[in-house]
Amino acid sequence: MCGSELQALPDGVQRVAAFLQERGHAHLPVMLDGAARTAQQAADALGVELGQIAKSIVFRRKADDVAVMVVTLGDQRVDERKVEALVCPDGKRLG
Repeated sequence: MCGSELQALPDGVQRVAAFLQERGHAHLPVMLDGAARTAQQAADALGVELGQIAKSIVFRRKADDVAVMVVTLGDQRVDERKVEALVCPDGKRLG
């Protein structure tokens, strides 16, 4: 991805792309022309397998209303209990 292509991306995506480039990562973020509300829709739009898509899921920690984002492969499910064990040491749940 060249400099002019990077500048056309939103700031957050530019930071991720720069981070990946600095570390010699083989892949960079791809922006879709339209919205993809599911990982499957994104995979279909890009013509790739579901497991090649990264999806993000945001939870709220009930104790203090902090947002917790989990990024996983598009073909994987997030185990909420495992996330709670990692981010809710007081035993409270995610909302």
